[in-house]
Amino acid sequence: MDGAFARSPLDLALELADTYGWNVFPVKLVPKEGGKHKKIYLCKWGSEASNAPEVIEALNWREATHVGVSCKPSGVWVVDEDREGAADGLGLTETLVMATPRGRHFVYRSAQFDQRNTQSDPAPAVDIRANGGMFVCYGDVIHDADIAPWPFSKLIGKAKEAPDTGATRDSYKTVEDYQRLFENAGTDGEKHAATRDLAASLAAQGVSKDFATGLIQFVCPVWDRNLINSIDSGFAKFAPAGRESRFFPAETLKGKPVPPREWLVQGLVPQKTVTLFSGDGGTGKSLLALQLAVAVVAGTGWVGNATPTGHVIFLSAEDDADELHRRLDDILRSEGRDYDDLEGLDETPVTVLNAFLPATAVVPFRVMDSTTVFPYSSVPVKVKTAVSTPPESTTILRGTSRVATPPDTSAPSRAGVDPV
Repeated sequence: MDGAFARSPLDLALELADTYGWNVFPVKLVPKEGGKHKKIYLCKWGSEASNAPEVIEALNWREATHVGVSCKPSGVWVVDEDREGAADGLGLTETLVMATPRGRHFVYRSAQFDQRNTQSDPAPAVDIRANGGMFVCYGDVIHDADIAPWPFSKLIGKAKEAPDTGATRDSYKTVEDYQRLFENAGTDGEKHAATRDLAASLAAQGVSKDFATGLIQFVCPVWDRNLINSIDSGFAKFAPAGRESRFFPAETLKGKPVPPREWLVQGLVPQKTVTLFSGDGGTGKSLLALQLAVAVVAGTGWVGNATPTGHVIFLSAEDDADELHRRLDDILRSEGRDYDDLEGLDETPVTVLNAFLPATAVVPFRVMDSTTVFPYSSVPVKVKTAVSTPPESTTILRGTSRVATPPDTSAPSRAGVDPV
């Protein structure tokens, strides 16, 4: 594979997958000061990196400058030398070695324990790329050898002195886990990190800072001022921001101009509210919502109605990525548009719905608890709106972007203000 720098990233990716079975993905490197580069990932590499040629070729290689390798699914960990010669004193066993702009990648087979990424550990200017990590492969082999087993018998990094207690910083759920983690921490830094993480977890659940401090002080084997600083740090980053009350005296509205209602679709879908699409199963509610998302992003119009343009996040709780792809393709072909027209539309299947919603303050468009479209805007008051649409008026032929019969807008909408 010598001379791979001259190859296209896609060609190199296919060769890495064929030769080593690695899960690869497209990366764009943008130069920064000091000879370093900013990595721009052109896909969700944690789930989309692959060693299947047809999957690799379908990824976005148009902007790619390099190839990334996802370590865990590829079964490899890498000793990443950031300065030439920095790894010479480690006594590394013979293995596959590849050149990088500033040093070398020593590629090894992963071990049974859960090694994580490190920085300047096990030596200055030597990092580890392991589970949960990736490395940029430049493709220039400088020592062609079989990929050897991982050369270190113990974990490298902060957790290397801690015995296996069943609790880790990423997995502990109870104060008992925290106690075990604290007692087995190898350094003061690990103790304070555990304290900060527990405080952050409590803060994110709405626990008051005073209560959290008292709880941690009660279960903590030792106590000092630095632990209070750790609690402060956890709350500063993760405590929910206080929100202004939405209650107000009605008389304060006297003399103020009545704000005009803003519409996503005139007379049908108000802006900054929750809109419910109701109909029998399989009549096309989710497809209609996806068409609306495309209309807002691409400016195509929606079932004969004009829409403003903007960014959209589309959360699908019933269709996987493949089904969304098929539906989008049908919509685009029907509208005479291309995927390039979808810049600004982000689709997310249900797998991350629960993780996304707590951090989202905007729910202006909702369809039968299954599909949610989020234009980027603020919501001063949550308004629940039900739009009367007979099931037959929302029937959509799959593969088209036209409603069989336009919805009847003569029926009044029912709206109520929820002051919570």
